[in-house]
Amino acid sequence: MAVHTIYLVRHGQYDTRVANQDELEGDLTVVGREQARLTGERLRGLGVQRLYSSDLRRAVSTAAAVATVMGEKSWPQDRLLRECFPYFPLGYESLLLESGYTMTQIVADKAQAEQAFARYFQPVEEESLVDVIVCHGNLIRYFVCRVLGIPITGWLDMGTYNCGVTTVQIKENGDRRLYGFNDVGHLPAELVTHNMVVGPRGI
Repeated sequence: MAVHTIYLVRHGQYDTRVANQDELEGDLTVVGREQARLTGERLRGLGVQRLYSSDLRRAVSTAAAVATVMGEKSWPQDRLLRECFPYFPLGYESLLLESGYTMTQIVADKAQAEQAFARYFQPVEEESLVDVIVCHGNLIRYFVCRVLGIPITGWLDMGTYNCGVTTVQIKENGDRRLYGFNDVGHLPAELVTHNMVVGPRGI
């Protein structure tokens, strides 16, 4: 039976001081670059065939470390994989509105997350496939909720470390399984971070 394996990688630690400098936000710190390098090594030998990333700087720089291991120089960078707020329960919207969000953005974020899941989490036929998707904490937690079939609000009860690896497999018949969440066993203790910052898109 053909199996679609997806390794979801959260980006490395990034410089939040310039996160709002422009649309692509801040790049990795020195710590983040080492996290990314070690994550690339973690994925070496796992038969990765395709690489995708968000187009935000911190995700692109993290994906570059994986691309180096794969011997690739370029890969698709998708706006659908940008950080977003996939869903908030009734009443929480006011928190986003206070931080500068609009209801239009809230609706757009939900649609973005749904489209990203529909695009990347599909079964394969005939031959197995291994993908790496480098993206962001909120989106990864949303993906996990969808894979597990639990209420989407469950993403609020999860946390992700920088360069944590989450493993999902999708069988040919469409059955989805979570085989690992937020694994940072490839990082030494001093490199286990989760840089939460104040602002609507910093995590």
